[in-house]
Amino acid sequence: PNAAASVIKATGVGSPGGWASVPLISEINFNETFNGDAMVYVPTWYVRKETDAEGYESIAYSREYLGDGWMDLAGSVDDTRIGHFRVGKYLTSSGHVSKLNTTPLVNTSISTFITEAQKRTYNSNKYDIMTWYQWNYLTDLLPMIYGTTNLQTIMRGYVDGHSTVTKSVSLTEDAIGMAGSSADGRIAVFGIHDLWGNALQFVGGARTDSSCNLWCRKGLSATTDPTTANGWFKAYNAVAVNKGGYISHFAQTSPLLAGKFPTAFDGSSTTYFADYGYVYASAFPFVGGGYGDGGNAGPFLANFNYGATNTSTSVGSRLSYRY
Repeated sequence: PNAAASVIKATGVGSPGGWASVPLISEINFNETFNGDAMVYVPTWYVRKETDAEGYESIAYSREYLGDGWMDLAGSVDDTRIGHFRVGKYLTSSGHVSKLNTTPLVNTSISTFITEAQKRTYNSNKYDIMTWYQWNYLTDLLPMIYGTTNLQTIMRGYVDGHSTVTKSVSLTEDAIGMAGSSADGRIAVFGIHDLWGNALQFVGGARTDSSCNLWCRKGLSATTDPTTANGWFKAYNAVAVNKGGYISHFAQTSPLLAGKFPTAFDGSSTTYFADYGYVYASAFPFVGGGYGDGGNAGPFLANFNYGATNTSTSVGSRLSYRY
């Protein structure tokens, strides 16, 4: 857990610093063909996360379970630890697949994305859309690798001045799976193309209730009412109610269970996390950035403001598989 301080930080695409040889990163398979889909295979470590009174967050990783407070939420289904997950290398396209040279599927609700993803199976186990905990696991690695939370200065994404989503393209990735195109802003993060940019992405397994409390689930994604009987648990009591802006703080109690749930909005385009967030009642989250969102996009962006059936020309999803 103390090794990160001694690793030379990455400084941009093609400059991975010392992280290319760190197993936490090097064991990720950035290019896997799985059941006909282009996927990224992510082995998951146990994580422990703490936040102090001033909002400073510390994260530790371990291959082994070290006791209370250590969890593998991204690599588990319900209470069964799998120890990995797969996520679509490309945004979901027509047919609910992950393939190169396809146009992201948008104008589709989170409810439909979940239903159609879970119709697909492998070895009798269901696919899903990328989950809240999977997105958090990936996002938490970035400030550690780059030594900053202002990541838009390193890789901006396909977010500036475009009028529609565009096809997935091949990008040359560096030793830690990062890639960037100065021509149009397309990026890859751990081999995952357009993780922010091109289309925003619904993520499953998280929602707010009518009072803006955060509820999460460890099983397959769903859009059911947030009750324990439906497989949900309350991860965080609301602090911000129907608010948004530049994020300055995420959940400070139970930060691992809550993830990067925005709770305060006193930041700016260059301070704190340099990304927007929104928290509204009875809403499901999307993350990332859309083709024309400009500064209202980024690696930490999390917007809880769409209902189960809402759609948009700039919001899509990404496949995942946890078995």
